[in-house]
Amino acid sequence: LQQHRLRTAQRHRLAVALHVQLALGGDPSEVALGLGRSCRLLDVRVFQERGIGNGVPAQVLLGGALRAAALENQHIGRQKGAERGGFAATQRLREGALAGKLVIHEQDALTFDFTPLPAQMKIVGNLPYNISTPLLFHIAQSAPKVQHVTVMLQKEVVDRMTAAPDTEAYGRLSVMLQATFAIKRLFIVPPGAFRPIPSVDSAVAQLTPLAVPKVPSAQFEVFSSLVTAAFGQRRKTLRNTLKGLADEATLKSCEIDPTARGETLSVDQYARLAAVVCTQKNEI
Repeated sequence: LQQHRLRTAQRHRLAVALHVQLALGGDPSEVALGLGRSCRLLDVRVFQERGIGNGVPAQVLLGGALRAAALENQHIGRQKGAERGGFAATQRLREGALAGKLVIHEQDALTFDFTPLPAQMKIVGNLPYNISTPLLFHIAQSAPKVQHVTVMLQKEVVDRMTAAPDTEAYGRLSVMLQATFAIKRLFIVPPGAFRPIPSVDSAVAQLTPLAVPKVPSAQFEVFSSLVTAAFGQRRKTLRNTLKGLADEATLKSCEIDPTARGETLSVDQYARLAAVVCTQKNEI
């Protein structure tokens, strides 16, 4: 089973920032080293974790990197470091074999400014459930500078990210991310891969910025408002959920049925509606 997963990682040429608890039937350090040998990134620009943990993932993934940066949550690293070794791990990374090629930014990933970093960066992380959505939205703002984002999340979150219209999993997260990224699920990580064992499956997804985003930056605020409203009350029709944002005439001009529900619209339809609403606002 372990060899199968290592071959899968090698086939997709990906790197996952696995926390120290990860153990595919063996010592977490050995497993991390095996993954690192299979999918080492030679041109990593950004290695992202919300808490560096014991430093093993960074050492493995960046062993052959030319240049890299890591995010360490300042509160976690310093305030809780004594009980979980986070601060000590940060110091070891600064002073160890990666010294000179790894820059550690002690800042919350949710507020970190990615824009000054070099273009074509690769963002890698194991994202906690409670910050996954806002963090991915935050990263999306820097999409033009990103080559790809490879993250491990709870499987149900990845299902929502990759969902198609008119399915149960399709929602605001699906539309907002698919407007900026091409998203694919790479593989599933079962509960038994972790210690302690969680009650849910995890999955690894890769997000690659679209060559041309579906929504221009000038229209994105309106697009976001429409999507948020449409999915705010899933059982109501668009005629009701979009009241005050887009009237029936506007919906019909985009070939959208006012009696439809938000989950039936594709990303392209939301993008087209946002463009029409923005045009109408500019004409007023």
